[in-house]
Amino acid sequence: MIAYLNGKLAFKSPAMVHLDVNGVGYEVQISLHTGPRSGAGIL
Repeated sequence: MIAYLNGKLAFKSPAMVHLDVNGVGYEVQISLHTGPRSGAGIL
């Protein structure tokens, strides 16, 4: 299990984000409630 990711937000949709962490891309499923706030550093 991954506890947290720290990287650059590469893509955002209402239900998921793509994070670039040192050249490795992670697709992270998020709740629709979290989605609007995800650009504010929550992820």
